[in-house]
Amino acid sequence: MRVEAGIRWLAVSLLGAIWLLCGGVVWAQDGDSATPELPQEGETAEPPEVGAETDTTQPAASEPPEVGADAGETEAAPSLESAPVSSEEAARARLATDQRLREIGNQVDSLKEETFATKSRLLLLRESVLRRSVAGSKLVVVHKNEMGSEYELVQVLYALDREPKYSKLDYTGSLDSSERVVVVDESVVPGSHILLSHMVFKGRPWGIFRYMDGYTFTIESSFAFTAEEGKAHLVLVRAYEGGGFFTPIEERPTVRYEFSTQALDSAEALSALNE
Repeated sequence: MRVEAGIRWLAVSLLGAIWLLCGGVVWAQDGDSATPELPQEGETAEPPEVGAETDTTQPAASEPPEVGADAGETEAAPSLESAPVSSEEAARARLATDQRLREIGNQVDSLKEETFATKSRLLLLRESVLRRSVAGSKLVVVHKNEMGSEYELVQVLYALDREPKYSKLDYTGSLDSSERVVVVDESVVPGSHILLSHMVFKGRPWGIFRYMDGYTFTIESSFAFTAEEGKAHLVLVRAYEGGGFFTPIEERPTVRYEFSTQALDSAEALSALNE
């Protein structure tokens, strides 16, 4: 009895399973047209086949109008040809150009006058500044040769603050004179200055001293002084024989500086040259 009951239960179970399987297949066939089959986990969806029909399509872009389209569809391009200019308009244009050129010429002339006036003012200002700063002090340097007849002066050089002021070289004997010679006469900047002198003497044979013809004597010296504002300064440079009878001839040539100061507007500065 128990075996028969088990067989019947197994048969019923198989029938129920067959019925469930048949019902699921029919339901799956009905649902294919409604919803697409979703990909299983780990699988990727395949793209649609090329040439497949799609419901969403983009509208085609509008194409530009063709060249040479009708005048009603596109606006006509403006004409590049200018209208003919009448003789009256050309005359007015020439008059306007001439008037503009005259205005430019007048402006140029005005600028020239202003430039000339400015230049004149600058020159006056420069002279005024130089008169106050440079011409505020004057320097006069006088050279005098007092050497004996056995010495002949052949070269003279004077420099003020290392700038040459007077230079002469002559072997004819024209420099060998006892007259005063102005070697510097100019305005100087107030302050300290240095006067340099360079003289070359040639030995002159006389009496028993015939060997003097082969001797040359050079004197180089300097003199420092201070130029004062509103003053005239006179420097007298004397070349003379120093020492005594027993002093060697090559040691006798020497130079002495005599410095004096007068008022700038005084006539003594000029009269001192004639002493």
